[in-house]
Amino acid sequence: MTFDTTDTTDTTDTRGADRRRMAAQAARMAAWSARLAEDARRLSATHQTERRVSEAWALAEEARQIAEERQALAEELAGRQAAELARLETIIRHLPVGVVIAEAPGGRIMLSNAQTDRLWRGVFPAARDVAAYAGYGARRAADDQPYRAEEYPLVRALTCGEVVREEEMVIPRADGAMMTLLINAAPIRDPDGTIVAGVATLDDVTARREGERLREQFLATVSHELQTPLTAVWAGLGLLEVSAADRLSAGEAALLTNARRNAERLRAQIADLLAFNQLRAGILTLASAPLDLRAMVTDAFAAVHALLAQKGQRLEADLPVPLPVHGDARRLEQVLVNLLGNAHRHTPPGTRVAVSGRVAGDDILLTVRDDGPGIPPALAETIFERFAQAAGDEGGTGLGLTIARGLVELHGGALWVEGAPGPGDGAVFHLRLPRFRAGDGWRDDHKDD
Repeated sequence: MTFDTTDTTDTTDTRGADRRRMAAQAARMAAWSARLAEDARRLSATHQTERRVSEAWALAEEARQIAEERQALAEELAGRQAAELARLETIIRHLPVGVVIAEAPGGRIMLSNAQTDRLWRGVFPAARDVAAYAGYGARRAADDQPYRAEEYPLVRALTCGEVVREEEMVIPRADGAMMTLLINAAPIRDPDGTIVAGVATLDDVTARREGERLREQFLATVSHELQTPLTAVWAGLGLLEVSAADRLSAGEAALLTNARRNAERLRAQIADLLAFNQLRAGILTLASAPLDLRAMVTDAFAAVHALLAQKGQRLEADLPVPLPVHGDARRLEQVLVNLLGNAHRHTPPGTRVAVSGRVAGDDILLTVRDDGPGIPPALAETIFERFAQAAGDEGGTGLGLTIARGLVELHGGALWVEGAPGPGDGAVFHLRLPRFRAGDGWRDDHKDD
């Protein structure tokens, strides 16, 4: 059998061509697919970009709105702060005391109110720095010494953080007249505690101090002028009481005794006035010598015995050992008389006034105790102020305790009172003086407690 090989070859060639065409078409399709995939990727990326851009715009819009809201809030807060600051400045400017505010640490004065100008009798000159404060020409009222620039209360507050309370200075006004100012100053701190400014208040006490000066001058003059004739009256009454005792009726004798007692009371009050003015002027001197304080207690008892007898009050003493001190006998007796007189006025009839003393190391301690209403703790210091008198106090000058403390301090000691925990517990005054030792010329065989 014979085969036709020509047809077979043609068929084979045709099939090969078809396969090539199909391969080419497959390649083209693969390329198209790749391009489509790339186009799809690019399209997807474009969509993502657009979404991101859209999201970014949305975020930007939100940020803009937040920024606008914050700006509006900041403007509102700034407005409130400005209003509060304006209100505060208005209050400061209309306060009845002078107010000066300076920045730290330079000392430039930022604000002074209208009252400061009125005190100054002109426009208050605002210092630009600490050194300029020296130009105010102020002097300390306590010792009449000029202030250095760094010593002014306001400067001390803003540079050192010192709180200055009730410091008096004398300063010339714009018209040259001198005025006395009562100064309070304090630092102003930020939340971190840093001093950012200082504030001072100025209160004009010129008229008050002048009134006090005139009153004290009047008291000194009257006391001095009355002392000599009153002493003569007192001595004459005493002489008459002794020389005419056998010729007076009981009523006349009682009248004479009462007159002499009242003269003695006036002498004591005048002595207090004189001592007070001498203490204030710093001219009171002591005639000191070694003495036993018990002798002063005995003399003081004798001076007040008649007064206490009128109210049926009894005196008690617990002084078992010598109480050696170095002091002025007359002035220490005056201290004790004032303390006993104070107890007499505030102790009900028929009660007691007790004095006790002891040695405690380098100190001599004396205690005066009564059965009166007592002194509230809040008034434990107030009662020593001049012209201070308790409710219902009669017959006193309001200077007795002030003078007593001043005389004790002049002796290097201290005088204080225990505040009564409750009404009716009585007052307890304590007096402490330096002990005078045997090596200083005192014979003391007593051992320390």
